[in-house]
Amino acid sequence: MCSPKSCGGLNLVNIHIWNRAAIAKICWDVEAKQDRLWIKWIRSYYIKGQQFMQMPAPKKACWMLRQIFNARADHNLVQRNKQVTITTRHIYFQLLGQQTRVPWKCLIFQNCARSKAQYTMWMLLHGRLPTTDRLIKWGLTVDTQCSLCHNHEENRDHLFVVCDFARNIWMKLMQWMQHDYIRKHNWEQHMGWSIQHAKGKTTKARIFRLVYAEIVHAIWIGRNLRIFEKRARDWNSIAREIAYTCTVRATASIQNFYRANDSSDELIEKTVELEKADESRMAALARMEASEEVIRVLRSGRAIQPKMPFLILLLIWNATLAAYS
Repeated sequence: MCSPKSCGGLNLVNIHIWNRAAIAKICWDVEAKQDRLWIKWIRSYYIKGQQFMQMPAPKKACWMLRQIFNARADHNLVQRNKQVTITTRHIYFQLLGQQTRVPWKCLIFQNCARSKAQYTMWMLLHGRLPTTDRLIKWGLTVDTQCSLCHNHEENRDHLFVVCDFARNIWMKLMQWMQHDYIRKHNWEQHMGWSIQHAKGKTTKARIFRLVYAEIVHAIWIGRNLRIFEKRARDWNSIAREIAYTCTVRATASIQNFYRANDSSDELIEKTVELEKADESRMAALARMEASEEVIRVLRSGRAIQPKMPFLILLLIWNATLAAYS
């Protein structure tokens, strides 16, 4: 996780290495910057004219100074360049070392998808999602059948590439993006196709990276809903939700690209209409329930119980007036 994004990490700071770099920077200051007051004090009381990089660590020095003397080994590993200013960040990357770049780094960079979607995609690209085949390797007893199509054993390749449920989502959204989607038969073909479309700084490449992360996250969440909550969603509604989410998350330039496509606008308008219809239906049901509650209380002729405060009854009455207005 602490590796750069180009090397398959999340570009988080390795605190242990950063601490070593900070101490090595102080060690470099002691050697190079002799005009500082605290450095003059160290040289007067501990170094006393000796070679700082070669002398042994003073036995009477405090713990902090001993750590500075011990950091001379890290200081020697840093490559010096007169054109580069020595900073803690420079030393940190020197200590981090050279790492192998991953071919799918283009899917990570400049991706404006939701953070949880990017993390799910990152786990998938590393092959770390807890699919059924991996759970069995850990010694767990689970149902091996794919929860989306019920036609094959679940693994990474099947769940995100071969499964008919996932393919329908890929095809729907690639049609929305005006991309040609050719049926893939394994993970290598899928990754080659994904990298080909995600490379570059064009608007289409940025849209593809956004949609790719959201599709992966939606498929994984749909799978978990069926397993843990016993709730199933059809692939068409998931595709509409992904299209709506991508439109909301997109930057201004990407949104302009969306508006240039009639098919995109049509799909988004249908999604928004469905959401507004659901909200209206839920509001109508709430008003009906409030009206029935008021009528039941009024017909009973009983006094208002202390359990029903006056404010709640007032809110119910206002909902009734709104329902018949």
